[in-house]
Amino acid sequence: MILGSLPFLSYLKIIRRLDICYDEQVSYFVKIATISSLFACFWLYKNVDLGVSLSFRCSTFTITSLIMSTGYAICNHIDWSFISVLAFFLTFVGGCSGSSSGGVKIFRLIVLLRSIRNYFYLLLNPDADNGVKFNGKTLENDEIHSVFIFFAIFMLTFTISSIVMSYLSNADFITSVSSVSATLTNSGPGFSNLIGPSGNYSSFSNEVKLFLSFLMLLGRLEILPIYFCIGSLFLFNREK
Repeated sequence: MILGSLPFLSYLKIIRRLDICYDEQVSYFVKIATISSLFACFWLYKNVDLGVSLSFRCSTFTITSLIMSTGYAICNHIDWSFISVLAFFLTFVGGCSGSSSGGVKIFRLIVLLRSIRNYFYLLLNPDADNGVKFNGKTLENDEIHSVFIFFAIFMLTFTISSIVMSYLSNADFITSVSSVSATLTNSGPGFSNLIGPSGNYSSFSNEVKLFLSFLMLLGRLEILPIYFCIGSLFLFNREK
């Protein structure tokens, strides 16, 4: 699962015996997955009577599976409040850019957070010349702009889709929101009893299943190509 969430170019670097840790997104991805798994393990050991070995196995597998969009489960994590909340937000993080995982991707989150930091830094130091860097390279404004555009469209799609899902399925809040997040990020199970690790999506109507299938396609192709195609069709029909 971890290998599937690394950039495919990293495999070539490993074969050529190059240090893939020089790629910042790989380094941050490993840190996020490791720290999140350890936090989840500690919470399970402290609050649920599972023992050290089982706590480590359940927390590591659950966090790894959800953040890396594989959809596997070995335990019903929706009964564990902290892990459910942590895993829900980690599904949006996803893996590295250039990998098979879903979500926003580590690369975009790094650029987004560094851009915000850089903005406040320039407010306090107007004369400073401090660009946003990634892997030692200063990013162009167009590259930063594209990251913000993607993030805004992703969150707008998630918000509108959650409202549409609630209208079509008449499901509760958690089911509606987590079903959209699970399909849009391709993470698999949701975070309610109906669509969690012990449930499935079979009880939804055909219309809802088609809508969720569209969201899976949208998330897998990273949203923008689908919107470009839809927009091009509308423009083509309008010109006719």
